[in-house]
Amino acid sequence: MQHFRRTKDILPWCIIRLVLQLCIVSGCLARDFDDTILNEDTYSVNCSVPNCEGPLSEIFCSGPLVQANWFFELPECPVLYSKMRLKFEPEVVIKNFYRLQRPLHKVQFKEFCEKNFENVSYLKPAHLPDWKRVPTMFAEISDPRMSKLALELHNIWPELSREFIPDVHENNDRYPVLPVPNRFIAPGGQFQVYFYWDTYWILKGLLFSEMYDTARGVLDNFAFLMKHKGFIPNSGDIQLSGRSQPPLFTQMIWDFYNNYDKDQKSFLEEFLPLAEKEMDWWQDKRAVSVTKNGSDNDSGMGGEAAFSLYQYRAETNCPTTLGDYQQGMESGKDPEFYWSSTASACESGWDFSTRWFDMEGENSVNIKGLRTNLIVPVDLNDAIQEVLFDESAGVWFDYDIETKELRKMFFPSNIFPLLLNTTTAEGCERVVGYLKDLDVFKYKGGIPSSLEGRSKEQWDFPNGWAPITHLFVMSLLQCPQTEAQERAKKVADGFLTTMYNGLLNPIKGLPAQVWEKYDVRFDNGRSGFGGGYPVQAGFGWTNGAALDFIRYFYATPSPQRQD
Repeated sequence: MQHFRRTKDILPWCIIRLVLQLCIVSGCLARDFDDTILNEDTYSVNCSVPNCEGPLSEIFCSGPLVQANWFFELPECPVLYSKMRLKFEPEVVIKNFYRLQRPLHKVQFKEFCEKNFENVSYLKPAHLPDWKRVPTMFAEISDPRMSKLALELHNIWPELSREFIPDVHENNDRYPVLPVPNRFIAPGGQFQVYFYWDTYWILKGLLFSEMYDTARGVLDNFAFLMKHKGFIPNSGDIQLSGRSQPPLFTQMIWDFYNNYDKDQKSFLEEFLPLAEKEMDWWQDKRAVSVTKNGSDNDSGMGGEAAFSLYQYRAETNCPTTLGDYQQGMESGKDPEFYWSSTASACESGWDFSTRWFDMEGENSVNIKGLRTNLIVPVDLNDAIQEVLFDESAGVWFDYDIETKELRKMFFPSNIFPLLLNTTTAEGCERVVGYLKDLDVFKYKGGIPSSLEGRSKEQWDFPNGWAPITHLFVMSLLQCPQTEAQERAKKVADGFLTTMYNGLLNPIKGLPAQVWEKYDVRFDNGRSGFGGGYPVQAGFGWTNGAALDFIRYFYATPSPQRQD
């Protein structure tokens, strides 16, 4: 009985102690009595080129204020939640931040954010005056299922149409965006501003939807950026504005010219100089000289011939997120090289993929192995045959500047040089044989982004993406052989089937959506995964690529293709 009383007396204290321990672990006490402190040496970010420039750089891109955002993770603050408008001029906001007492407390920083920022959406839905219920060309679609899918995709354009609110144009230094004058089609989901290479496929879809005014406005937006920035940035998000993406502007100009026959002379007079200007930018900012035998021409070593090639090589060497910072510090590489390679991988559009990782060792399937800045990509160069072609495989591979070797792994880009339409019939047969040997045609939902699944990166197996699938199919279609043509159509049909099922016949319990990426092991509309964020629906480039497939394979008469 005495033992029972002692246990009874002690039990409440045990419970209280347990609750206190749980509160400490979960942070419940911190919500009321938060004394979290940021010391000056918490993050030692030694970098010299931020991922954006201008008066907003210190607020949204690099520096102590950005690092405070990483540490405190407050929804009232700008970097994590980019829909923030500055209440004052950027210089005033920066001064207000540096006036805060050090070391910096979370309560202080929260108050600073509330006083200096406000949550304002800088975009609004845009009316599409050239959208009509059924485009005339859709009557030429021969397959009923594809006709139904095309109409469903066409109906999504108004949902994705955006334009910047007037205040963004009038007070641009208060918003973390690069505004453009005309409406545009956003990718969808969390991606609500324009993106460079997404627009290439969006434009193809708009042209089949006969939305010529919107398509021209999108091109005019990029012309505006070329005139004011000298290049087309990755995105309208200022944090992504210090890099570009695959230079598809010239091809967009050609697509519009090839599909719309009004006022062609003035159109070309305006846009061709801008296409040349973009090429000059890539030559100036992204060219690298290598010799045929693999030596770096600038090193003074011998070589048979030197070639000017291009890389995805962002100039920024600062981390964008806390995750970038931590990975750079833990990578075993020079952090600035790692952070720059991260931005360069994003510039490629393939963020992230083992395509940009170390070839061997643990980091060959780990993002710590990023080495984008040492790789010459096969899909960005014209000296392809001399430097990047592998005679034994019969295809083209990326080239590693440091190891001076071809990176002989499968990616769909290994056949993109077929788009140049210079490969012989025998060469095409070898390409198809290479793909068959790797068994890449066996997947129901299209073509995988790689055959490496251990990395869990979103641009690796088993994910398939619209832009890569489209380029892969169009590459094969440059071959005259029946087998290459049939294989191309099979890949396109697999992609269209999984899209159709995902939107019009979804798996029970899953929403009917068009996804940014798909799991190619299935053709039931199952979305892909990875990327550090939930899979996004919408989806601009998926819609555009699918509409272009339908136009090519199912619209009769088939349009003349000169891709």
